[in-house]
Amino acid sequence: LQQLRDTAVALEAETRVAEHETASAGQRVGRLEQQAAEAEASGGRLAEVSRRLTGLPLLRAECETLDRLAEAHARRQGLAAQLADVRNHLASVEERIGRLPAGASVETARLRTNELRVSLTVVTLEAEGARTAWVRDAQDARTKRQGLVDHYQELRNQRQRLEKAGPEGDCPTCTRPLGTEYENVLGLLDRQMEEVVTNGNFYKQRIDQLQNEPPELDELDRLRLRLERELSDATSELGRLEAQAQDAAPLGEERKRLLARVAELDAAIGVAPVAYDEGRHRQVTVGIHELEPLALEAERLRVVGDRAAALREELSVARRDKTAAEAQVVVLRSRHAELGYSEAGHQAAQAAATAAERERREAEVALARARGESAAAAEAVHAAERRRQEWKVRERDSTATALDLGLHQELDRALSDLRGELNAALRPDLSDLASSFLRDLTHGRYTELELNEDYGTILLDDGDPKAVISGGEEDVANLALRLAISQMIAERAGQPLSLLVLDEIFGSLDEDRRAAVVDLLRSLADRFPQVILITHIDSVRDGFDRVIRVGLDVASGVATAHDEPVAGHDVAA
Repeated sequence: LQQLRDTAVALEAETRVAEHETASAGQRVGRLEQQAAEAEASGGRLAEVSRRLTGLPLLRAECETLDRLAEAHARRQGLAAQLADVRNHLASVEERIGRLPAGASVETARLRTNELRVSLTVVTLEAEGARTAWVRDAQDARTKRQGLVDHYQELRNQRQRLEKAGPEGDCPTCTRPLGTEYENVLGLLDRQMEEVVTNGNFYKQRIDQLQNEPPELDELDRLRLRLERELSDATSELGRLEAQAQDAAPLGEERKRLLARVAELDAAIGVAPVAYDEGRHRQVTVGIHELEPLALEAERLRVVGDRAAALREELSVARRDKTAAEAQVVVLRSRHAELGYSEAGHQAAQAAATAAERERREAEVALARARGESAAAAEAVHAAERRRQEWKVRERDSTATALDLGLHQELDRALSDLRGELNAALRPDLSDLASSFLRDLTHGRYTELELNEDYGTILLDDGDPKAVISGGEEDVANLALRLAISQMIAERAGQPLSLLVLDEIFGSLDEDRRAAVVDLLRSLADRFPQVILITHIDSVRDGFDRVIRVGLDVASGVATAHDEPVAGHDVAA
């Protein structure tokens, strides 16, 4: 059935091709018949067109002559326009040459400029000298007045102290009691204060006088500004004259070149004008444009007439091809009818085959699904057995871990108890050491320091805890505790610690306690051979053996360090 269908489809395709060839042959026959008819009628039309084209060759020859004359006329007009431009440029150059300055004008302007520059320099120096003297006098007056103000304040403070102390007070000069000289000393101070006030008023008036610039300085400034303007104008004029003088040689060369160009253009233009008739040129061009379509038609008619015999032969061949194609179409249609092929029967058979194939594929899919489910069930059984074995192993590990955890918790409790007992045992000794350091640091002001359970410091004042302590006292207590801890570590280790580092311990201490800290650290040389202190307090630097100053170079952003050696022992900061 499929082979019969393929044969029928092939015959239908051949029939469509034959029908297309028949239609193409019919169109070709029609086109050739039309061309043959046009060829038969082209003879008479060609004779008529040829008579109308008899004057075209003469018009074309005349048009070529007029084209050459038009080109020569346009070239002559272009040269005339160039000549006019060159002459205008030449007139402009000659005008600029006429405006050029003489050599004496340039030299006069140069001398004037130099004179003004010298005058401006002299006036500027005088103004700067006068301004410097004015500023110096004003600054000197302010400095002296400020010194008198400070002296007056010192005298007034001294008088107030004397008045407060009374006759029993000490003399500020000999430190003996004033007694009967009390009034005399007060009078002396009053006279000195009056003298200071008088001198201060003088310098205040002097400062007021020097507040504004002196008139002669203002006059010098106005003269300087006028000379600067005149110098600027003279410099501009000199520059303009020098620039014009520099243009003399180029302008002369430009004038020679333009004169040569004028002569060249005059020679190229000539004397006799070109005999060109623009109206006749336009008329001839229009006549040629009107006859060109007829010339094209004549050429086409000659080609058609020459192809008349060939067209008749092509028409005969085309008619035979058309007849053969029509006969082929009839034969193919007859063969297709003899096959007895039915498209409906073929589609029904094809649908039955498709349904059978679909049922076969569905059966294969069901078989594959059943095999997959069987394999998955087997894998699930193996996985369940594997998880059961893993659970048994984890149960054994959990039991062992619980035993280890109980042991570790018991050890942790024991270590915690031991740590508490050790801390409780160390606290009294550590308190005694810290109290010893505290006595040295406070010069006996505080003698006892206790530690609570959290090792917080408690100062005792006459055996009672001090409720409120200052920041400096707290820092001293913490320092004493740090030193005590360091010493205890050294003692328990059986050898002294080679290095002790303390950072910023002087910030909240007064000078006495700072000195006490330095002395105490020196006394610990047998316990701490080397002590390093980090501090920004300069007042304690004299108590150190070596000072290393660390700074920052702002320009490069790099830290710097340099030694500042001092005499002493093994204490460094």
